Amino acid sequence: MVLPTWREGFPNAALEAAATGVPVITTHSTGSRDAVVPEVTGLLVPPGCPQEICEAVLKLLRAPDRRQRMGNAARAWVAGHYEDGRVLGLTVRYYKTLISWAVGHETVETGEFATDLSVFR
Repeated sequence: MVLPTWREGFPNAALEAAATGVPVITTHSTGSRDAVVPEVTGLLVPPGCPQEICEAVLKLLRAPDRRQRMGNAARAWVAGHYEDGRVLGLTVRYYKTLISWAVGHETVETGEFATDLSVFR
């Protein structure tokens, strides 16, 4: 999978490809570089360098064993870092932190209404 980009928030497409065992070639730019373990689950190239993207693609096309190893590692990496229970647990922890902060400030003003957060104590 090739994702030539200048900037990404966090590329779900790269994770989805990795989850299916496909190594990812993307740019060393914000967001994308966090979705690949360089030389393990895929390859990173500088943004704006089409020649380097082509070279990276050819490297993997010419090395089926390496491509397979990277694909297997990519699947294992995604499964270990983005398993539903782990992601949901991190999300819940984040929201609990926000609620704890808000409770410490008694109420949160939302327009003309004040929300009582004492139920979360």
